[in-house]
Amino acid sequence: MPKVIDSLNPEYLKNIKLVSVSTTLSTNTILEGTGFPVALILIGDHPLEKELPTSHVIIVRGGHDHNGEENTPLDLEAVENFALRVKDKVSAFAISSYFSTRNPEHELKVKDRVLELTGLPAVCGHELSQELGAYERAVTAFLNAQLIPITVYSP
Repeated sequence: MPKVIDSLNPEYLKNIKLVSVSTTLSTNTILEGTGFPVALILIGDHPLEKELPTSHVIIVRGGHDHNGEENTPLDLEAVENFALRVKDKVSAFAISSYFSTRNPEHELKVKDRVLELTGLPAVCGHELSQELGAYERAVTAFLNAQLIPITVYSP
């Protein structure tokens, strides 16, 4: 393990705020469906063919194409209204946008605005996976956000 840590760029290490190794706790929480409530913000106008893991969900205009160019301007007002409406019903937000692996700008804008408005943590799909599957990235961000309250230790 020390060799792996030594091989990391020291500049990246400065940005680490939490290291969690409680895999049993996290795994059991996901398997038992006992995670904390999360709001899911999806950016883009693509239809979803699969069920989402929460009723606190919104799909807003925005997103980028496969080259990372903006397709549609981000509807930040819709994000703001949604965040204020659900902030007392959730413990965190998950944010996922189509092609955010090519350009995460909209996810990051939403994350910053949600934090500013609610003070709640937010997880972006591009932070967890560089794969192109938008649905899978959204669910991964959602599951990760569910675990924040149980894995974060505040003395």
